[in-house]
Amino acid sequence: MSPKQERDLVIISGYYGFGNLGDEAILEEIIDEVKQLIAPEKIYVLSNNPQNTSRSFGVKSVSRWKLKALTDLLPSTKLFISGGGGLFQDVSSAKPPIFYGFQIAMARLMGAKVMIFAQGLGPLRSFASNGVTRGAFAIANAITVRDQDSHSLLNSWGISSDLTADPVWKLQQSTLPATIADQFKVLSGANTREKSFLPYGSEEKRATVENELKEAPTLLVGLSLRESKNFSEEQMETLAYCLHKHLPDTAQLLLLPLQKEQDLPELERFDKLWQKHGRKATFVNPVHLSRPSEWLSLFSRLDLLVGMRLHAVIMSLKSKVPVIGLAYDQKVSYVLSQFEQPILNLQQEASDNQRSSWEDIIETAIADRSTLARHASEKAEAAKNLSGQNFAVLSRILDMQSAP
Repeated sequence: MSPKQERDLVIISGYYGFGNLGDEAILEEIIDEVKQLIAPEKIYVLSNNPQNTSRSFGVKSVSRWKLKALTDLLPSTKLFISGGGGLFQDVSSAKPPIFYGFQIAMARLMGAKVMIFAQGLGPLRSFASNGVTRGAFAIANAITVRDQDSHSLLNSWGISSDLTADPVWKLQQSTLPATIADQFKVLSGANTREKSFLPYGSEEKRATVENELKEAPTLLVGLSLRESKNFSEEQMETLAYCLHKHLPDTAQLLLLPLQKEQDLPELERFDKLWQKHGRKATFVNPVHLSRPSEWLSLFSRLDLLVGMRLHAVIMSLKSKVPVIGLAYDQKVSYVLSQFEQPILNLQQEASDNQRSSWEDIIETAIADRSTLARHASEKAEAAKNLSGQNFAVLSRILDMQSAP
């Protein structure tokens, strides 16, 4: 009889290697947590771009599309992590639940433990999506979810889960690349904001920086847009008009493509409208930012975010930066409501009343940035602590005593 094969690997699965900042940020935080328990060479990520994932995060990576790569690893796998984000949804088709559900079933069949890590479920519109998702979650060894709706859905299925928070609430900043830091200096004026580009240290230094930001004449505003059927051309025009009307002439607008393919066309459309108002904006080139933690450092240097992507909103609020949210989806509305930030609802049809409403919301938010920042500051630490419960579950299921 051959000796029993040792199980000492951890596999992390999710929507990785597609250039989506939110998912890559989730991955970076999960890897940081797993590295506290398992040696880096024992960690494998299933990725659309294995070489880039391995280079960026210092772990091993294989193609998510090659079944043999997965089945070769599973006999040596102690834990299979189905990573955070919205993996189990059927917005475009039932393929995602089937794809990720099959991976979970294979992992359990081949003897690995499974942890579903801080996921948000839905929408699940079809019978097949519901059935596959329910079956996959039912066989997992541990489940954490990032929102109350997902927790309630699992409860209705009789499946136990821990309500935590998105992993990105725990992500730590890393140093901005010089190219981006220099760009910020030019935009904001080196004389008035020089110290705001230094890494945050003591509370005294933080207070000094915050006071200088309040006194600085330049307002740095980030804009995050993405492709969505809920975002009409009329709403885009309304957004450009309202921001032009209420942002001071000295404001600098930074256009932030968090996922190039989906975001850049929308930001370019906005930029054309912005130029018609006689204004200029600056594109941030994501090529210069190799890790999500660098993006987090970028968001911390803003004075205000006008944000559509969930993780643009989370990174800003985590950094105590106020947000005007463009809610194209319930998950964005959920976070904005929790943090008492203003919401521009994209799920309502554009109208004259909407333009008037948006104008009032934007004018008030710009004038009341300090209050919005205080709301973010008050709630960010609680979200971080709640996110830390993901790590507690991870530690428990991996059994720290046997970790190398």
